[in-house]
Amino acid sequence: MEDKLWTNSFMALITASFFMFFSYYMLMAVLPMYVVDIMNKSSISAGIILTVFIIGSTIARFFIGNCLDSFDRRILLLISSILFLIANLLYYGAQTFESLLLLRIFHGCTYGMMTTTLSTITAELVPSSRKGEGIGYYGTGMSLGMVLGPFVGLYIFSNFGVHEMFLIATVSSFLTFLIGMLVQVPRMNKEGKIKRKIKFFERAVLKISFIAFLLALGYCSISSFLSLYTEAMDEPHAGGYFFLCYGVAMIISRPVIGKIFDKAQGKKIITVSYFVYICGMLLLSYSSSYVDFCIAGLLLGIGFGSVFSCLQTIMVNSVNSSALGTANSTYYLFFDSGIALGSCLLGLLVNILGFQWMFRISSLIIFYSFLFFYLFFIRQTNVLRINKGKGRDSSLN
Repeated sequence: MEDKLWTNSFMALITASFFMFFSYYMLMAVLPMYVVDIMNKSSISAGIILTVFIIGSTIARFFIGNCLDSFDRRILLLISSILFLIANLLYYGAQTFESLLLLRIFHGCTYGMMTTTLSTITAELVPSSRKGEGIGYYGTGMSLGMVLGPFVGLYIFSNFGVHEMFLIATVSSFLTFLIGMLVQVPRMNKEGKIKRKIKFFERAVLKISFIAFLLALGYCSISSFLSLYTEAMDEPHAGGYFFLCYGVAMIISRPVIGKIFDKAQGKKIITVSYFVYICGMLLLSYSSSYVDFCIAGLLLGIGFGSVFSCLQTIMVNSVNSSALGTANSTYYLFFDSGIALGSCLLGLLVNILGFQWMFRISSLIIFYSFLFFYLFFIRQTNVLRINKGKGRDSSLN
C-alpha cells in the first residue's frame, strides 16, 4: 500500500503556491514592459528591475534556511506570507524608477522567504517513497501560476492599466496568506534545535545546486525577456500564448516525470528532458509565428519542468529533515544567483547581438548544465545517492 500523499496540508501547500506564483509571474511578465513603455527606460533597466528582485531573494535565503531548521516552520510561514502581502501592496506607491528598485529588493526578500519555506514544508510532509511524485504535484501550483499570471497580467495591462494589475496581484498574495494558515506542520524536536550549528550552506547539495545555477542562467532568457522579444517582433500577444503552452506542458509533465523518477529511471529521464529543453530554446530563437511560439513553449515547458523537478528531488533526498531548510535555501540561492547574473549578462547580449542570438547562447548554457550533471552524477557512478540523510540509495538507471 502506497504512503498517503494527498493530505489537507499538502493540498493547501499546492494552492498557496499557485496564488503566490500567480502574482509573481504576473509582475515578472509585465514589469519589463512597464519600465520600458511607461517609465521610458531601456531594456537594460528592465533587466535591472528583475535582477535586484533576485538580489533581494538571495539575501533572504542566506538566513531563512537556518531559521527553518531552528524555529517553528509554521510561524515562519505566517511571517513570510504577511511580508509578501505587504510588498505587493507597496507597488501602488512606487511611482519612480528609484522607488521601484527599492521595492523590488524588499519584494525579492519576501519571495525568497516564501519559496524556501513552502518548499521545505512540502519536502517534509511528502512521504519519502513518493518524493518525486509529490514534488512534481507541488510544482503544478507554480506551473499553473506561470500559465495564468503572465496571460492575465498582459491582458489587464494592455486593456485596463498597471494599477488594476497591482490590485489583482495584491488579492492573490492575500489568498496565499489565508490558505497558508491551513497548513499543519509537525513540531521540530527541541533538542535538535539546541544542538544544531548555524550554517548558511548545505555541503551535501552544492553540486546539484551548481547545476541548477547553470540551468537558471539559461532559463532567465525566458522569464526576463520573452515579453520584450515578442513585442519587438510586433507579436505582443504571442507572449501570452507562449506562457500558456509553457505552463500547460509543465502541469502535465511534472507529476508524470516525478513518478518515473521514483521508479529509479533518473538518468534516462533527465537526459531526455535536457535534450527537449535545448531543442525548445533553439526553436524559440527562430520563431516568427504564433505556431512557432506555441510549439517552443510546449517543448520548453516539458524540458524545464522535468529537469527542475528531478534536480529538486535529488536535492531534497540528499539530506534528512532537520537540514531541509538549509538545503532548500542553498539550492534556491544558486538558482536565484543564476537568474540575477543571467538577467544582466543576457540583457547586454540583447543590446549587442539581438534577442535571437541571446536565446541561442542560452541553449549552449543549458547544455553545459547537462554536461556538469553528466560529470558529477552519471559518469562517476551508476548509483546516485539521493537519500543520504535516511541511508537509502536510489538507482539512476
